[in-house]
Amino acid sequence: MKIVVPHSDLLFEKACAAVSLLRKHGFESYFAGGCVRDLIMGRSPIDYDIATAAKPEDVTEIFKKTVTVGAAFGVVVVIFEGFTFEVATFRNDNNYIDGRRPESVTFSTAREDVLRRDFTINGLLLDPETGNVFDYIDGIKDIERRVIRAIGDPAKRFGEDQLRILRAIRFAARLDFSIDPETWDSICCCPERIRNVSWERVRDEIEKTITNRGAGKGLRLLKESGLLEIVLPEVKALDGVEQNPEFHPEGDCLEHTIRAFESNENWPLEPILAWALLFHDTGKKDAFTINNSKITFYCHESIGSKLTEKALFSLRLSRNAISDISSLVADHMKLMHISQMKDSSVKRLMGRDLKSAPDLEREYFRLLCELNRLDNLNSPEKLSDYFLALERMKAIPVGEEKPAPLLSGDDILSMGVPQGPAIGKILKLLMEGQLDGRIIDKESAEAFARAIINGTGDQ
Repeated sequence: MKIVVPHSDLLFEKACAAVSLLRKHGFESYFAGGCVRDLIMGRSPIDYDIATAAKPEDVTEIFKKTVTVGAAFGVVVVIFEGFTFEVATFRNDNNYIDGRRPESVTFSTAREDVLRRDFTINGLLLDPETGNVFDYIDGIKDIERRVIRAIGDPAKRFGEDQLRILRAIRFAARLDFSIDPETWDSICCCPERIRNVSWERVRDEIEKTITNRGAGKGLRLLKESGLLEIVLPEVKALDGVEQNPEFHPEGDCLEHTIRAFESNENWPLEPILAWALLFHDTGKKDAFTINNSKITFYCHESIGSKLTEKALFSLRLSRNAISDISSLVADHMKLMHISQMKDSSVKRLMGRDLKSAPDLEREYFRLLCELNRLDNLNSPEKLSDYFLALERMKAIPVGEEKPAPLLSGDDILSMGVPQGPAIGKILKLLMEGQLDGRIIDKESAEAFARAIINGTGDQ
């Protein structure tokens, strides 16, 4: 097969130049892996990997800037003319001892290098100068059939690197491909193998799945394979948890969560938002009650927030990300009451910072609105809360959600209030008054504080 290469693409041009430089020094070299697959499918690759006969020491000699962390496995990261490329020597992998990486590698030929890779759609080589594709494993046919198929024996491929069982699902979801029956059977036969993989690697695969188009399909495949119960037990627990059909005609809590992803039209999702959407209803299993023949989930958001925090800690997310995601889960029902909220309450939500991105104004509120929208896409009548929240945000000038305090703790002390919690309470009430617009300057703030101290003001 021969494909037309995108010569107007700067990243492609620099990758071609890197290949040409390797060839100039006498080393057989090609594009390899996902970039070839994407080019065949008419997609623009986000990166280019290069497979070559050059050994790591050759690569570091040819290119001025390199990172050799993976050199023992034949991989060198090259920084070339402002772009980064992963350059890997053709190799055979020797015994895998930990279900993750080979004990050692043996440098080999291009064909042998392809045969040790994961899936046929990722096992293609491209000569960027001619556009010729080298296909030793019927990868082109599988792209045309839209099938994810392991190279060679699936059990062997998954035994070598057990994270590949999640990668197969991620590729099937993102590309909207089916999974070859033999490959699927090998995934489903013992999903518990994923426990042998570090949770950091599992987390990364899950995040790539839920932030990209096809996330709903990915969750369905995780459920059908038995993997969901292992990697996301809090989400799997929603399977079969009934909801009121008049509010959720789509089905149980897990189906609702999956359809929220399937109904989204804006991709990719920010990771914080995707995780919050995935966990937003996890408290419903424990909050489930039936009162007068009506299903209720009182306080499920606070229960879910605690479950989210614990689950994401196990998945090794950062502390700031965990805080942001669990807070969004805890707050995700608040916009139901947006029409009754005082300005101070709306401003307080708008003024809340994301710990993972503190410099982005109103970002927490924007994500909370988007979470509300995704939560209600299958109940369009509920989207009125989302639109009203956006209107109220637009109506409040930027900065009003974070007014500078008009009085300090020392000011309250000077009024005769002893050191202690009373000072914090007064400052909080003062800020409420500022957010509501009842207190507009230092004079009115002092009058308000003295009224509280004398017992004649609002408590």
